[in-house]
Amino acid sequence: MKPIKMLLLGESGSGKTGALASLLDAGYNVRLLDLDNGADALVNLVASPKSPYNKEAVKHLSYRTLTEPMRNLGGRLVPAKATVWQKSIEMLTNWKADEPEPLDAGNVNTWTPNDVLVVDSLGSLGTAAKNFHLQLNGALINVRTQNEWRRDIGAAQQYLESMLQMLYDTSVVCNVIMMSHITYSKADGSLPSDGEINAQLFGFPAAIGRAIVPRIPRYFNHMLLAEKIPGSEMRQIFTKTHGNINLKSGAPLNIAPSYKIETGLADYFKAVRGEGPE
Repeated sequence: MKPIKMLLLGESGSGKTGALASLLDAGYNVRLLDLDNGADALVNLVASPKSPYNKEAVKHLSYRTLTEPMRNLGGRLVPAKATVWQKSIEMLTNWKADEPEPLDAGNVNTWTPNDVLVVDSLGSLGTAAKNFHLQLNGALINVRTQNEWRRDIGAAQQYLESMLQMLYDTSVVCNVIMMSHITYSKADGSLPSDGEINAQLFGFPAAIGRAIVPRIPRYFNHMLLAEKIPGSEMRQIFTKTHGNINLKSGAPLNIAPSYKIETGLADYFKAVRGEGPE
């Protein structure tokens, strides 16, 4: 059974992180690399007395929250130290987390199809890569010129793409979900010029810089969209191309066009794996 390696797109508030609750409820071991500091909401959603999910589901969750400490440097807020990228790599090579309970799960290459690695989010991961590169070059607190900035972004993209290549590799047999916000650009990832008033824009995963944007989906066999329905509190997960966002699935004939956010990821995993009706 091939692992599900998924890009889950969605704007803030679309329910991406909360959607993981259905995987926990279904018995998947979700290991969350929490770079957007949103794990508390997921824990509350699963563990609260008012939760619609099995109260034991939280035992399947392990997470580590990683953020860069900031400091004031002459009125500029800059990272005090770049730690997130290196710690993220360390977590993938030797997962050690204390929340909600201590877990030592070892290298991601040893995980199983019942395990799900989640990175929340791609944009924060790219920023962490950029900060790591700047620190390596003694430039973490420097004001960069335009040319230096372009080189910094290019280096960060190389770091990021190397991680995507590693997670995409067949040696990683666990499932992977990469959360991402959405950025809009032309098909090649560039922005329209002043003369391109009617240029067609497409929704892509938001990353560090634009050159890498069109390449990111190739590292995932599933690309889904979480969206809040306008005028309501309902949220859905879409699996088919939606507006100007091209979505895809590794099992297009098995799946429904959309799923309720509350059960959607578990239902989608079940459908892709042929374990029941859509």
